[in-house]
Amino acid sequence: MPTLEFDMLDSVTRKILGLWGLPQFQQSNLRLRIEGDQVVFTMRGRPLTQIPMTLFDKLAVYEIADIITKSMREPMT
Repeated sequence: MPTLEFDMLDSVTRKILGLWGLPQFQQSNLRLRIEGDQVVFTMRGRPLTQIPMTLFDKLAVYEIADIITKSMREPMT
């Protein structure tokens, strides 16, 4: 199983705080967890999307927000 270095966790923390600061997510109960090498997003208990950690680390907050917003528009299966 891959390990995370502390600077990567700091990056994750900064990005999730940035997401929570965006108007569209302030009241949404957006949650994030790390499963293996995936960052998994849920909102109000509904799974939304997952992003590989390597990609998550390279994306800006607004790009991650766009991915989450697009996944919110998809019908639940």
